[in-house]
Amino acid sequence: MSELSRWIRPIEEVKESYNFLMGWTEGKPREWYCGVEGVTFIWHGAWGDPEIGYKGYAINEPTATDFIYEKYREDTGNDEPDEFAGWLRENKEDWFSELDELIAQYEEEQSQRQFKVSNISWCYDTDEDDEPDLPTEVLAPKGMIDEDDITEWLSDEYEYLVDGYHLEEVSA
Repeated sequence: MSELSRWIRPIEEVKESYNFLMGWTEGKPREWYCGVEGVTFIWHGAWGDPEIGYKGYAINEPTATDFIYEKYREDTGNDEPDEFAGWLRENKEDWFSELDELIAQYEEEQSQRQFKVSNISWCYDTDEDDEPDLPTEVLAPKGMIDEDDITEWLSDEYEYLVDGYHLEEVSA
């Protein structure tokens, strides 16, 4: 797993797990981060770092804000967190550019990931005269990291349903 994978993830993963805590009502955010429209604040309680929601991703809040807070301190000579929100709203385009670059790096890393699929158990009629010649181990296409996508790809590629398998990420 890459460093960025620890700090960024598709927001759907968060919505499925933490819908109530994260501040969504009927699919819409209840609270913008520092009043910046387009950036939601995702609170996980005292047991985890908060995240921000931006362009379909949940990004670790300290990772997403530390650099812009430093820029705020450099620009203003001020270390007062109370004035940060107003400054951020005025300078949101700089922050958005940095977040977009972070997301682009994450997406590039994800596109290069590859998994070895092993111990594949196939579903087929055991009454068939000839047992089908199916692999027990294959490499999934690069960038295919979702288990549902891998299962569908296996079934489409080999024209048999899959009962189960083991995934292991391979190094590039």
